[in-house]
Amino acid sequence: MQATLTKRFSAGLAFQSAYTWSHNIGTINTPYQSIGRDYLKASALEQDIANTEINAPQRFVANWQWELPFGKGKKFGNSWSSAVDGILGGWRFAGVLAFQSGSPFTVTGGTNVPNRICDGQKPPGGHTVQTWFDTSCFVLPTPVTDPVRGGVFTPVGNSGYNILRGDGIRQNDLSVTKFFNIGGEGRQLQFRAEFLNALNNPQFLLPLSNIQLGTAGLVTVANPARNIQFAIKYSF
Repeated sequence: MQATLTKRFSAGLAFQSAYTWSHNIGTINTPYQSIGRDYLKASALEQDIANTEINAPQRFVANWQWELPFGKGKKFGNSWSSAVDGILGGWRFAGVLAFQSGSPFTVTGGTNVPNRICDGQKPPGGHTVQTWFDTSCFVLPTPVTDPVRGGVFTPVGNSGYNILRGDGIRQNDLSVTKFFNIGGEGRQLQFRAEFLNALNNPQFLLPLSNIQLGTAGLVTVANPARNIQFAIKYSF
């Protein structure tokens, strides 16, 4: 399902926004399927139908542009002197907002998925970079002996694939542009400042998820922090 709202450029203002609700599922092909399940049973097949890695139930994106009505050729300030126009005229602001559900991930245990004994999505104290999910909700199945091939192995647990979610996207990019008219024949100087992730929101990537390691639940990587860049462009 998708809904959009658009305002075409008029009176110096334009924006477009879109909200999407979706659910992307499929049969997950993983190395954990080799042993431990009887795939003649429908219940075993159903365990491998799960959220795909690109499943994002909710996404909202909006972009906007506002050209201030001040300065030469504008509604206000057309008679300003060059000095005043150089300071107050020719400003334009723009931005992009993006919010999205976090990506799904699979909790693993060695070479298989473990048993899930409780929800596990959020630890008792809430999400932290040290403990993103409740690792106590996932335990390794009891090892068994393969009656056909022999040997002891840890069977596939009852936990599904891509059942937990990482951090979402909360991105706010802004730009400020100033135009300077520096002569006839369309000669113009443009100064531009861009603020990527302007609010400096922390946005973490997926945590480590192997419960056999002491680092399960630990977030080690994040998207870039605020980044500011400047540019000058001369048009003639």
